[in-house]
Formats: sequence, C-alpha cells, structure tokens
Amino acid sequence: MKLIVFCALACVIAACSSGENSNKAASEASTEKKSHTCLSVIETIITTSERFKEEVGEMDYVMLLERSPYPIRDNAMDEGEFYEFSFAEDLEDHISTIARFLFDPEQKTLFIYDPIEDEQVEIPYDKQLMATLRSSCV
Repeated sequence: MKLIVFCALACVIAACSSGENSNKAASEASTEKKSHTCLSVIETIITTSERFKEEVGEMDYVMLLERSPYPIRDNAMDEGEFYEFSFAEDLEDHISTIARFLFDPEQKTLFIYDPIEDEQVEIPYDKQLMATLRSSCV
C-alpha cells in the first residue's frame, strides 16, 4: 500500500513540475520570439537597403550579431548601444567579412562601416519598416 501511495505521489510531483517547466518554457519562448522578431525586422531593414544589395548582392552569406543593447536576449557576442551586424562569406578555407552594418534604434539610423575611412557612414533604408520595428521591438 505504501508503494502505491509513493508512486502516486511521485507522479503528481512530476506532473506539477512538468507544468511549471512548460509555463517557464512558454514564457521564455515568447520572449525569444519577440527578440527574434525584432532582430528579423532589423535584418530586413539592412538587407533591403540599396547599399546592402551593392555590397553583398546575391552572395551566400553568414550574418553575425556582434553587439546589441540586449546581448543575452539577442544572443549577441557583446553589449553595445547599437545593433552591429557583420555579413561574411563562408569559404572552404576561411571566412571573409563582406560588410558591417550598424543600426541605431534610438535615432532610427542605419550605417555601413567604411574600412578605408575607418568610419560609419549613414545610409538610406525603407522607412516604411519603422512601424513594424516599433511594434516588434517594444
């Protein structure tokens, strides 16, 4: 009899723990989804810009988020005031950086890094994406 009560109690505890974990997982997934939505809008802002099309074009590329105001949430390499992305071509023997872009969420400006002048140069982008950005990056 004690064995049956113990087994039943173990099942109840396991079920309760599972429910707590699923709620926690759902909460984290919701936060992660919002984060990815925000980042995907910023990626769209960058990848639809004329300058991106000139620099990267139809190349196969790897996108790396180097810095973010929310590095843990966004899984960025480092914390920074802006969203900084590198686009690189993944070749057989090395990775070659094609271009670096920076998006300032406060000023709503997009920049490309000019390695010759060693400076960020402001570039135009589709401002119609700002409504989507505002709703995604609350």
